[in-house]
Amino acid sequence: MRTVTSAILASICAVTLVGCGGSGGTIIGTDHNPRIRLVDAFSTPATANLLVDNQVLKTGATYESATDYNIFENGNHQIKFLDGTTAAELQNSTQLLELNQFYTAIAYRNSSNTWSLRLLSDKPDISTADGQLRIPNTANNPVDIYVTDVDADITAASPTIASEDPGATAHDYVVVPLSGAAAKNVEIRVTAVGSKVPIATTTLELNAHEAKTVVVTQSGATVDLYKLPTVTY
Repeated sequence: MRTVTSAILASICAVTLVGCGGSGGTIIGTDHNPRIRLVDAFSTPATANLLVDNQVLKTGATYESATDYNIFENGNHQIKFLDGTTAAELQNSTQLLELNQFYTAIAYRNSSNTWSLRLLSDKPDISTADGQLRIPNTANNPVDIYVTDVDADITAASPTIASEDPGATAHDYVVVPLSGAAAKNVEIRVTAVGSKVPIATTTLELNAHEAKTVVVTQSGATVDLYKLPTVTY
């Protein structure tokens, strides 16, 4: 099932960021200020510099890499991706960052080779103790996505997320029931729409109260799955 998230993270300071710094950037002085991380989901150019306004969050970023969460004042901010060698501007998008929010900004090139940026609000449904997954698509074509037990047969299965368009604006978290267990291993398989043949696959462990984002990426003809650091709520 898919769960549309509606709960706002009321106490941002209580959220633990696993695998990312969480304290980088300019700390304004309130735990309620928005946090944002930037993701490089493009393979050309080989490196990029990632900025919010004129603050550099990461230099020499490579394909499938991300910054830590950084704290900014609420309001409009320029999210910039620059060529790591020439400093040419690749992507510059003004986005509103609101209080009590975590954001993930993913830059990628679409099937027309046009630069695109997708800003996601990292708001899992904190009413459930199960694991949760969000799988945005930045590949060139729509895909079907299956989230199953490891090595499960998907021949007769319906996609967990069907026909997800590249850059789709709505990315709900998929609730993965743990059935009372502390953790569960799951497999994510990406196929062309209507196909049962995986074009990308990965496995991961989901723990109770964990929200994970795995990005469908593409470099040339190769589709991949990029796991972002976990948010524990």
